Amino acid sequence: MKNILIIVCITICSFQLQAQTPAFTMNGPAISNIAFTKDGKLFVVTGDSYTAGYNSSGKIEFNSLSNLLVFNTSDFTVAENTSDYSSYTNAFDKSNAKNITSTIKGKAITLNIPDAKPVVLKGHKANVLNVIINKEGIMAVSNADEPLTIVWNTLTGAILKSFDSRKISMAFSNDGKFIVLDGAVYNTEDFSFVRSFAKGANVFTVAMSNNGKYIAVSYEIESDSRKSYVKLFNLLTGEELAKYITPGENQTEWRAQLVFSPDDKYLAGNCNVCKSIYVYDVSAFTSK
Repeated sequence: MKNILIIVCITICSFQLQAQTPAFTMNGPAISNIAFTKDGKLFVVTGDSYTAGYNSSGKIEFNSLSNLLVFNTSDFTVAENTSDYSSYTNAFDKSNAKNITSTIKGKAITLNIPDAKPVVLKGHKANVLNVIINKEGIMAVSNADEPLTIVWNTLTGAILKSFDSRKISMAFSNDGKFIVLDGAVYNTEDFSFVRSFAKGANVFTVAMSNNGKYIAVSYEIESDSRKSYVKLFNLLTGEELAKYITPGENQTEWRAQLVFSPDDKYLAGNCNVCKSIYVYDVSAFTSK
């Protein structure tokens, strides 16, 4: 098993309306995926980005070359350093209530529905890049190598809404009421615009809290492209609650992931260029 050298530092968070201090920082070689176990007690990190990834069913796949680090969220001490992933695959589970899986082939998307005929989604004129399905399994959104993003009915294949731009970051709220595209929030009932976060910025990725009340947005301001930021907002009111910055100089691109813990106490970010992970205690805001 390949050894991974890590540097772990734990600091006490201070909550001010300035850039926040991380509760946990990990620097290492190739960081691939981050997740919390469903009980929120463990924080899981996979290494070797070329040997771990999601399969078509939304579940993570590993091989013998990849490595996994597990931390206790109570104090972020190392609980396990292993290449045996059998106990932790559920932490990375992205399946939906209807167990619909997707297959991308060129411009078309095939939705594989248990006990039913596959549904083929056609509407893109360029190769599809990504597709996500909401937790209920009734709606999907896709982007492609073109200025077009499409929201679909997964059961009929009908186009529910199209946007004349390619949205890099796409996310559904857990309750299915909202969809977030590059920091802009829309109501999924009629796709009316709700509000936008990080206006005038290059948005990398977004994450919505499990209770549906908060949104985290990672972005870069063109005038200060040396650093990328994450902001935490109240989804319903638009109030900015906190701002986070990767420690150190010239540390950019929070592009890989943003993840809330199941209890919304922690927000974790994966900086795939600087090969670092930052975990923030956001309970001072999300517990209200």
